[in-house]
Amino acid sequence: MKSKKPLLYLISKILPDPDKTGGEIALYRHLVERSDFQVKTLPTSYSIHPIIRELEDGRFRTYIRGFSYYYISISKSFLQSVTRPNAIVTVAHGRECLLALQAAKFWRVPLITFFHDWGEVIGDIHPRLQFLADRTLKKVYDSSSAAFCVSKAMQERLGPHPGAILLPPIPSTTTCAPAKAPAASVPVLFYSGYCGGAYYEMLNKLIAACSTSPVRLQISGPHSDQLPGTFDNVRKLGFLDRGAYALAFGDADILLVLLNFVPENVRHFSTHFPSKLVEYCSKGKLIGIWGPSYSTAVQWAKETGGAYFYEKDDAQGFVEGLLSVFSYVDERNRYIQRAAEIGRDEFSPEQIHAKFKQAVTKALGRTSLDTP
Repeated sequence: MKSKKPLLYLISKILPDPDKTGGEIALYRHLVERSDFQVKTLPTSYSIHPIIRELEDGRFRTYIRGFSYYYISISKSFLQSVTRPNAIVTVAHGRECLLALQAAKFWRVPLITFFHDWGEVIGDIHPRLQFLADRTLKKVYDSSSAAFCVSKAMQERLGPHPGAILLPPIPSTTTCAPAKAPAASVPVLFYSGYCGGAYYEMLNKLIAACSTSPVRLQISGPHSDQLPGTFDNVRKLGFLDRGAYALAFGDADILLVLLNFVPENVRHFSTHFPSKLVEYCSKGKLIGIWGPSYSTAVQWAKETGGAYFYEKDDAQGFVEGLLSVFSYVDERNRYIQRAAEIGRDEFSPEQIHAKFKQAVTKALGRTSLDTP
């Protein structure tokens, strides 16, 4: 008789999606694309006392929400109505991870948690109560049998934990492209990502700098069509489907990673790690990182030499630095080859998933994934 795979329930605000980025696509690649486990998304909702609900909808909501850990609860009758799993999987983002913690305690099974962003468990909270959000995140961390931390900085901030594992975002399964000279003397810069919010002004500065430089800039992603200015060497591509994205990606000579300098985002950028950076390493192209010195991406570039980085809030200086590196073949290829080495080794999808699989197996308390 064929053995059964362990049953994992996913209780999370972040759900697997191959057409998204960050946490969504990481979950998809670990839990859906690779079939080591039987994974089911468990649709749940939390219950709140009517008085608390009313307070949450009122003027004091930012204060009340800070105490979410103590008053939201998952339906015990619902949990009793479904099959007991081998473990619960969640992402420490949104209050759904608190339901995952309660479900794991109810069934007395391991809690497996991804920590991709710092302090995102409780949103819309008053700054004075941020310590409660941090404390809640720490409770989820301490209660997890396997805690996957996206960066060393995230792991250090959360603190010592016997089940903490450094696990970068998992890239797509691709063959590492060889380092090569660009097809044209004028390099094509490609930025793909969110173009609104704090990135709107940053991209405006980048467009202005590129409009007077010997480069071509292509921008894709949500809200890219709302960026102002019309220039012959700047294209705003909007949101691209897979085919169009692959074409734009293939035409690029330099792949851009932007991290904004907004002070409110210091904790976020000093702990998270860009999934696109992991993806870019195996593409055989120069990577350019523009962001603050405290960001994990810039720190990674300093430590590894896998990308050109620029840590001043100066778009013109960033573009000029990229062009300088691009013009020297040996220096350009040194960056590309170092990134390729990392892409083949610690950032390879096979190695990253193997670490995930091994940690989950250990959390389940088995020497193999199969049950007799």
